[in-house]
Amino acid sequence: MSVHFFIVKTISYLFHFARFQEFERSSWPCAVCYSDRLGSESFKFNVCGHIYCKDCMMQHFTVRIESGEVKQLTCPEDKCDTQAHPSQVRVSLTLTSVI
Repeated sequence: MSVHFFIVKTISYLFHFARFQEFERSSWPCAVCYSDRLGSESFKFNVCGHIYCKDCMMQHFTVRIESGEVKQLTCPEDKCDTQAHPSQVRVSLTLTSVI
């Protein structure tokens, strides 16, 4: 691995980590219940960027799965077909079973 590659990867990681920390500390409105939540209490779809509170997304995923719509774990935004990443769904549903 070259030094240049290592530097580029490190800078990229630090940039993404700083953006993640900024998201976690900032307040975001949920597009479903309209409550403002910190990013640490929110769910962001990586592709489309839509943001919802974790409570609304846990309910959304639970209803979809219980109704047999396992392949329809998409963003609830009208006309948005962005799929939730499996790890995001897993974390959301794990939180539900803990609560």
